[in-house]
Amino acid sequence: MATTLRRASRKRWNAVRNATKAIYPDGVAVKMDLMPMTDLSTSPDYTMIAAASRAYVEKVEDGQELPAVLQRAIDVIRTEKRQVLLEVMTDTVMT
Repeated sequence: MATTLRRASRKRWNAVRNATKAIYPDGVAVKMDLMPMTDLSTSPDYTMIAAASRAYVEKVEDGQELPAVLQRAIDVIRTEKRQVLLEVMTDTVMT
């Protein structure tokens, strides 16, 4: 069964950051530029992992490209019966 996976890339895990800020607004971690356990910048390149497994991969950095990328992904699933990984780059900081 072919499937499409979408991975939104960002460099910070804001769920942890925001929870820490809510509970300890004056804490040391809140004052740090890089709060412990929130940095995602060292994540592996998931597109390379998927490509090594013969998946179709594309990285999207411009939102205007997304409709065409999604259509290519659907075409690959329908015609080649392969898995697809779309890595959609988002803003560095999200809440």
